[in-house]
Amino acid sequence: SRFCPQRELIREILIAFDDEYPAAKHAAAQLDFEDLQEHALALLDREHDIRQETQDRYHAILMDELQDTNPIQWQILNQIRSPGRFFAVGDINQSIYGFRHAAPDQFLDYQKGVAAAGGVIDRLEHNYRSRVEILAAVVAATVTTPCAGVTAHELIAARAYPAATGPFVELQRYQAAGEGDPGNEALWIARRLRELHDTLLVGEPRRRVRFSDMAILCRSQGPFGEIEAALLRFGIPCTIARGRNFFDEPEIVDLTNWLRVLDNPTLEIPLFALIRSPFFGISDEQIAALRLQGGLAPEAALQRIGQAHALLAGLPAERIVSLQLDETGYLESLAPPARANVRKFLQILRDLDERQPGDLATHLQYIDDLRDAGEETNAPEVESADAVQVLTIHSAKGLEFPVVAVASLHREPSGAPEPICWSEATGLGLKWFAPGTAERLPDPVMTACQSYQSEREREEEDRLLYVAMTRAEERLILSWKDGARTPRYWAAQIERALGPDLAITTYSGAPDLLPPPELATRAPELFEIVPGTEEGQASAGVAVTAVSVWADCPRRYLLETLLRWPKPLAEAGAGTGALSLGTEVHELLGRMRSDASPEARALARAFLDSELGRRAAAASHAEYEFDFLVSLDGTLLRGQIDLWWAEPGGAILVDYKTDRFFPAERTAAYELQLRLYALALEKLTGRPPREAWLFPLRTAEPHRVDLAVPVLDTLGRFQQAEAAGEFPIREAARCQYCPFAAGACPVTPVKAGPSNDPGPELPDPWF
Repeated sequence: SRFCPQRELIREILIAFDDEYPAAKHAAAQLDFEDLQEHALALLDREHDIRQETQDRYHAILMDELQDTNPIQWQILNQIRSPGRFFAVGDINQSIYGFRHAAPDQFLDYQKGVAAAGGVIDRLEHNYRSRVEILAAVVAATVTTPCAGVTAHELIAARAYPAATGPFVELQRYQAAGEGDPGNEALWIARRLRELHDTLLVGEPRRRVRFSDMAILCRSQGPFGEIEAALLRFGIPCTIARGRNFFDEPEIVDLTNWLRVLDNPTLEIPLFALIRSPFFGISDEQIAALRLQGGLAPEAALQRIGQAHALLAGLPAERIVSLQLDETGYLESLAPPARANVRKFLQILRDLDERQPGDLATHLQYIDDLRDAGEETNAPEVESADAVQVLTIHSAKGLEFPVVAVASLHREPSGAPEPICWSEATGLGLKWFAPGTAERLPDPVMTACQSYQSEREREEEDRLLYVAMTRAEERLILSWKDGARTPRYWAAQIERALGPDLAITTYSGAPDLLPPPELATRAPELFEIVPGTEEGQASAGVAVTAVSVWADCPRRYLLETLLRWPKPLAEAGAGTGALSLGTEVHELLGRMRSDASPEARALARAFLDSELGRRAAAASHAEYEFDFLVSLDGTLLRGQIDLWWAEPGGAILVDYKTDRFFPAERTAAYELQLRLYALALEKLTGRPPREAWLFPLRTAEPHRVDLAVPVLDTLGRFQQAEAAGEFPIREAARCQYCPFAAGACPVTPVKAGPSNDPGPELPDPWF
């Protein structure tokens, strides 16, 4: 205030704005992320009983990525953790989220406090990701070379890689050919990746590198366009994590409008958007003329839309949209990236319809929620996902790739200084207009604040380079442009640290193009069965139900789970009623709904009135619809246990079923599921379950499952089949109920006659 009396006025304006924003949120009954943190902390501060109850609820707390917590989150954690029962995991050298207010000093202070109190600190210095040569380069560039933001520590290569010929770390420098040469560093990166695709062996056992093993990392999204164009010139498919909303791409907007019109043909906005899209190609002038005459669209368009809408009674929306794509040739008119987006959107629709068949309105709401979240990225250009990933370093944190190229090391962080600056260390600083001029001058607090923040940002930039380099497993490419007008930034640091020991390859001009690469999948109708190794296994794991399908028939597993082969149209609606009823019953028993059909209520009551139901109700702790993800014998398994509860002798598992009949094969498949559930629960709780029950709700006659029967051998055979890519047909009487029989599967089963068929004409789904 002594420096400038207007400072108090600025403070009052900021306070007024701070009052207005919460009032607007309150009026709309909404909270933002900061509210969630602040209200949680205020509640724990204010309510001692809630704080104590929360502490008592957790025997111990493990906090991962502690270096990324902000001060409010740390205070919340301190409120709920009990003394001596807190386990923290973090790496100060991976603290790169200053824009989210992460405070690395808080991590260091906690570490010092643990050491001073005689606590245990385990330093995880063994690295199981990268080759020793890559780790040596990381240490040289960010530890040995003075970096204020990187804390010195040892990196010990603990993973044994097969002998190979380097270089394992490559330095690429693009030198401008002349004054007018804009330079295309990205083309040389693309060429190098293309060369490695033909020659490099990676993994264990060794195999030829795929494009999906490669990633290009950048400090920001600025170079993404240049990189994408360069990859396309070399025929390299890529996935660009540029943050552009997948659901705002033109082709996805067109397909979403088709869904909206199918759901409600009277909605004019999506109707007009659809008929002016490439599906119909009607011009704005034609639409305007029709509206002036009282019409909506040409009769032919309305008739086709009406015919499509009528199909909803018997077909899922995804099949209807696919028919429109086939009839109009829409897909063939798109560029490869857009075609990949269409295929991804259709897969989203298939997944939605599997969960909630026929509920198009709910599917549209889900799609709108995904659009609002803005986190869905564009699809790779090939269905095998054999595509190079292009992403920012921040997005790559926690990921790893056999081949990593860190591009544009010469680029400095962008961003103009703001007119207002605040930090806890300096307070509020401002820029002021000099009297009579348009020049803005910082006050002393602003100068001190900017200096403080610049130092913190420079330290974080050091850590960002550390994170980028440590994403690589077997090959690391560091690339930059060189020139008098080009800032050197990280490039200068790399040249200084690694240049004396590693050769720098200098490029100029444009590289010669190479023949198009051989991709894992060249057309939509071809599939590659990727062995189920750790490298190829999906991050979400294998569903227990999928293992049961494989145990019952490996060929059905191949078609249904790996290839997602479409079922015949005649089968598309089969079992829909049973699925809907099963969902109702599970939600009733899982206490996720109170309203349901009379049939669902009667089936749920059958369990609740049983002895098992009464035991569950009397338990002090019970878990309903319990999701899990565990590793069993090298297989990452996921699943959902209908119900388990704790009793003195161990946990009790129940899997209730709405099936109308139970042939021996079906019972065996369900028993396998329950035994896998039991192993998963044992791993999660530390104790083997005491009992497992299969509960058919229609008969209310529970079937106890023998948990002594080993199932790990089944997992072993499943792993071998995945690795070998062998999925033979296992023909049996149950083939009469398989939707793939006499179609994708060559088996032609003999249908059981009315006299010896105990089930309905359309059987309930098995899994």
